[in-house]
Amino acid sequence: MSARSRYPWTDADYCLLSDLLADGWTLQSIAARLERSRWAVQAQAQKLSIRVRRSQTVACQLQLDREVYRRLCEIAAQRHVTAPTLVRIVIELAVRDGVWLNKLLDDDMADRNADG
Repeated sequence: MSARSRYPWTDADYCLLSDLLADGWTLQSIAARLERSRWAVQAQAQKLSIRVRRSQTVACQLQLDREVYRRLCEIAAQRHVTAPTLVRIVIELAVRDGVWLNKLLDDDMADRNADG
């Protein structure tokens, strides 16, 4: 039995559950993160009408320095999402809107040229 199995679900648990399912996490991984059983996670997802689908995501690894990661976590916390969810949303927006991505890259290149 998991450590938190007898405690009621909190709003933060529900938010994290929906974020992790949207990010393509498996039920087993979510259960470990929430310290709940796999079946409890699945039952709560069904109660919230969140569709549990097989993971069709592609893993991507990013290397960030500590300061960037700390700032990313602060921004994510202000928006009540996890840092991986925030990164996923930004990447999806960049891919959908090429103009936004090009402007972002152009600004970054201009900053690097000004510094160097």
